[in-house]
This record gives sequence, C-alpha cells and structure tokens, in this order.
Amino acid sequence: MINEIIIPLTIAGSLVLVGIISLQITFYRKVRSQYGIFMIVFASLFLLQNLVSLYFYFTLRALYLPAVEWHVMILAALQLISFVYLLWISLK
Repeated sequence: MINEIIIPLTIAGSLVLVGIISLQITFYRKVRSQYGIFMIVFASLFLLQNLVSLYFYFTLRALYLPAVEWHVMILAALQLISFVYLLWISLK
C-alpha cells in the first residue's frame, strides 16, 4: 500500500529534476557560469538516485518491511517538496 504512494512521489521527483536540469542547461548556455554546471551535476546525481530507487522499488518491492516503507515514503515526499521549491526558485 505504501509503495503505491512511494512510486508516484519518486516519479514526480524525477520529472521535477528533469525540469531543473533543462532549466539549468538553458541558464548555462546564456550565462556560462560555474553555478549552472554545479546545478546540472547536482540535479543529475539526484535524478540518478531517484531512478535507481525506482528500479529497486519495482524489483525488490516484496522485501520492504512496513517500518522501512514509512521512512522511505516520508523521505520521498520531502525530496519532492525540496525539488519543487528548488525549481520554483530557479524559475524566478
């Protein structure tokens, strides 16, 4: 049941990260700053982490203990909130 919440949260976080990466690539092309490169690498590493997490959610779903599922769901929700806030700040 909790996995049905974790997976959409992780997918949404991944999509937000793709938006951040594309926005930062556009920013880097215009400004050519170190900040743009840092944000591209930063968001790309989080995207990789989310994609690996999704892989493990799908392949090892039966092995998640109920106590761990709640922690993973809370962390996925906090990540999504943080990524949406980062995208919102980047758009300003």
